[in-house]
Amino acid sequence: MTAPRPKGYWKDFSNLESELEPIIEELGHFPTQSELQELGKSSIINGIQVYYSGMNAVREKMGYGSLKKPNGYWKEFSN
Repeated sequence: MTAPRPKGYWKDFSNLESELEPIIEELGHFPTQSELQELGKSSIINGIQVYYSGMNAVREKMGYGSLKKPNGYWKEFSN
């Protein structure tokens, strides 16, 4: 178990990146919320939700692209 992080720790995006990068390397992809929970990293999830508008926003900010389909995607028959 890791020591508690100081208040505002997750506000610094570099802290979030430094926590996520070894997980990404281990998994071979950007983790899902479920994967972070399974790894006991719920504090990362909380920081992402409080300071960065969710997993997709952080995924995109770190250059991994969104898993979310754009609005109206499924209205196109070809999709």
